[in-house]
Amino acid sequence: HGWFDSPAREYRALRDAGLGGTLDLVVGGGVLNPKDVREFRTTRAADFDVVLTEPLQNRIVILNSAKAPTNDVQVRKTIMHAVNKAAIIEKELFGLADPVDTLFPKTAPYCHLDLTPRWDFDLEKAHFLNCQSTSPCTCNCNCNVQNTPPSSGNSDVVAPPGGGASGVVINMYNSGGCPGTS
Repeated sequence: HGWFDSPAREYRALRDAGLGGTLDLVVGGGVLNPKDVREFRTTRAADFDVVLTEPLQNRIVILNSAKAPTNDVQVRKTIMHAVNKAAIIEKELFGLADPVDTLFPKTAPYCHLDLTPRWDFDLEKAHFLNCQSTSPCTCNCNCNVQNTPPSSGNSDVVAPPGGGASGVVINMYNSGGCPGTS
């Protein structure tokens, strides 16, 4: 698929073939829409067996640390704490994944250790870190998941290579200052 192509037609065709009895087995990640997988696991559980393996690789967001504003480590830390991974997973993947901090899953060799610091969702910490950046309180971030690329604006779209246009949009904007700073 190209950047603007949508796999929705293929998802629908595979789902319909399974429901119509002309397809016996679907194997692999990303073959069905996560919403359809959830439907097969819940409302159609009497007719279908859905088996999920341990993850082979995690989905990640890459930040360009050579370009402003993400060249400031405090801004990168702010973004990491400002993204509610659990909410994105629930909305876009229908709960078919877990929030992670690393590229490789815990089941990969030498990847089972919990490392610190943890980059969990914490808006209070994100706000505090934003106020500690080299340009205090010059930007806040508004992170949301978007199914189509933005038409304009100061945002970066992060989408899977060769996949659809679904990705995380990070809007950086001037906040006008933080409490306790001058």
